[in-house]
Amino acid sequence: MISCEKDNDGVNNSISLIGDWKLKSSCGGFTGACNFPKEDYNKILLIRDSTIAEYINGTNSFTFDYEIKSHSIHDDYIYYELQFNNTTQRIKVDKSELHFEKGDFVETYSRR
Repeated sequence: MISCEKDNDGVNNSISLIGDWKLKSSCGGFTGACNFPKEDYNKILLIRDSTIAEYINGTNSFTFDYEIKSHSIHDDYIYYELQFNNTTQRIKVDKSELHFEKGDFVETYSRR
């Protein structure tokens, strides 16, 4: 399991990338506007020790093995660079939210 122990930055071991995450919002683009999922749209990320999977309305969109290329701690967040599907993705995690950078957009997920 990936987690961090308490350190001088005040981040404690309850922050973990591993978990089930539900889409809360998608913000960015030219206007920086935020979109929020409709009630009938359910997007979930399942992150395990070495795999990441996305499900939309119960259907698997992708499943990839990933590797953590780097991580750092700033304020109350852990920043990860994950490599999967021949790309590097940046993810920021705190106790209850995961922020997934996707080009000009950032998808925010809440822990399920």
